[in-house]
Formats: sequence, structure tokens, C-alpha cells
Amino acid sequence: CSPRKLARIVLLGKSGSGKSSLGNTILRDNHAFSVNHTPNSGTRVCHAVTRMIRQRSLTVVDTPGLFDTNAPNSSALSPEIMRCVEECAPGPHAFILVLKIENFTRQERDIVNLILQYFSDEALRYTIIVFTHGTTFKRA
Repeated sequence: CSPRKLARIVLLGKSGSGKSSLGNTILRDNHAFSVNHTPNSGTRVCHAVTRMIRQRSLTVVDTPGLFDTNAPNSSALSPEIMRCVEECAPGPHAFILVLKIENFTRQERDIVNLILQYFSDEALRYTIIVFTHGTTFKRA
């Protein structure tokens, strides 16, 4: 693939935010990533899936949840997430920050600070925010 015909995307977000489901939607494959319908992290290790979409190679990387209550240091990016980003050499084209719309807490805001701390200000220029679980959102 020529550089213009490939893309690497890393999904970031809390456990239960819908990262795996979003990855399946992006790849147009309901079975690319295993989906766990509980608030606990279903993804323990990074998992990359590549598909050809419209003659372009698209790699989506699903990561373990940020602020995972089962993680030893839930206030930092896990070594697994860092390993995952490094495997996207020469680097991801985009980060997708997946946020559950019904539960916007301080931790969600802190995710942006983690991105700045571990990557750079430049990383925010390549970050897309996606709100999930919109069908459960109650309108006033």
C-alpha cells in the first residue's frame, strides 16, 4: 500500500465506553473485535484488525480501558496501551477518544490530560471525539 492508501487509528476511552463496538462499525465487521456488554473492561490487551475498505488499508487498534478499576495504576496509560501505540509505527494517523455520553465525569476530562502527558500537544490535532450510547440518552 502506498502511504496515501493506508490509515492507522487507535481507539482510546474508559472501560465500557464502546470502543470495541465502534471499531466494529468503522471496519464494517461486527466480529472484528469482541464486544463485552458490561462496565468492566473486555479488552485486556491491544488488538489490531486491518481491513481493506474502498481500496484502502485501514487498521483499527482496540485498547484496554483507561481508568480501569482492575488496573494497578488506573490513573496512567497502561504499558499495554503504550505498546499498542508503538506498534502503529511510524505512528497512528488518528486517535479516536470514545466517550459514553450518559456518563461524562471528571475522568473523561482527565483523558485529554493523559493524551497530552504521554504523547504531545500535537496529538490533540489528530484526536477525534466520538460520543457513544446516544440511543440511551434521554431528551428533555
